[in-house]
Amino acid sequence: MNQIRKNTRIDLQEDNTQLDKKVDITPESISMAAEKKDILEKVIAQLGDRCQKILSLWKLNYSMQEIADQLGFSSSAMATKNKYKCHKSLLKFLKEHPRVMAMLQP
Repeated sequence: MNQIRKNTRIDLQEDNTQLDKKVDITPESISMAAEKKDILEKVIAQLGDRCQKILSLWKLNYSMQEIADQLGFSSSAMATKNKYKCHKSLLKFLKEHPRVMAMLQP
């Protein structure tokens, strides 16, 4: 098992090209980010309460076990399964509504 992990490791090379890019933080970019966040929150709200809770806890880096405990799932596997279904529903909604998807693109 450890040998498999060793064989699948990715060697990270120093790539400073990303560091050289200047990031402009302007009032406009902050406003756009806030607008995108609002749009995404409205889309997630349409998925229902359970999905809303699962995805918000997952976004906050809760473990699947913590999500299972908070939402009353029998196991972390059930929480994972439900998160997968919610994520899939979110992607389906965005695919069916390309205008919303376009508004969320960078």
